[in-house]
Amino acid sequence: MNARVPNLNRRQFIVGSSAITSGLAIGLQFPLSMSPAEAAAAKPAATPEIGAWVVIQPNDTVVIRVVRSEMGQGTITGLAQLVAEELGCDWKKVTYEYAELKQKAYETYKEWEPDVFLVEAKAAGSPLIFELRRMGIPVSEYSPTKGNDKVVRLNAVSDLFASGRIWVPERKFADDLIEEVAAFPAGEHDDQVVS
Repeated sequence: MNARVPNLNRRQFIVGSSAITSGLAIGLQFPLSMSPAEAAAAKPAATPEIGAWVVIQPNDTVVIRVVRSEMGQGTITGLAQLVAEELGCDWKKVTYEYAELKQKAYETYKEWEPDVFLVEAKAAGSPLIFELRRMGIPVSEYSPTKGNDKVVRLNAVSDLFASGRIWVPERKFADDLIEEVAAFPAGEHDDQVVS
C-alpha cells in the first residue's frame, strides 16, 4: 500500500481535528430524551464556553481553566500565547484559573468557615487569591520571608508542640495534621505543615 501522508502544519491540523471533534461534541451535547422543540427552547450560556477548558467572556477576555498548577516553569504564559494565536485574539486578554484548586479551596472554606483564609502568594496562589476574593471569601496573602522555608518555620514552633501547650481539638483534621507533622519532611503531604 502506497498511501500519501498529507503535509499539514499545526494550524491546519488543529482546525481539521477541531471540526471533526466539534461535530461529535455537538451530536452528544443534548440528552437523548430531549425533543427538538426542547433543544431549540434551551437558552445558551451567558458566557460561551469552548469545551470545558476555554471560556470567552462578553468583554473579549479569554479564560483558560487549568487542571494542575504550575510551579514557575512558565507554561501558563506559553499556553496563553497558543490560545491567543489559535483564536486570533490579543494574548494579554487571555487569563487563567485553576479550576480544581479553586473548587477545593472553596469547599475547604465552606466546611470550616474561618474568619480569614490564608493562601501563599506564590505560583498558583496569586490567581487563587484573586478568584476567592471575587467570590467574597476573606483571603489574606501569606509570603514566607527569605531564609524562612518550611523546615525552618516548623522548627520554630516545634518546642510549643513538644511541650504540650498546644490545644488540639478532637477532630479528624487535627489527627491528620498531627500525622502530617510527624511524617514531615519525608511524608507524602506537607500542605498543612507549610501553613
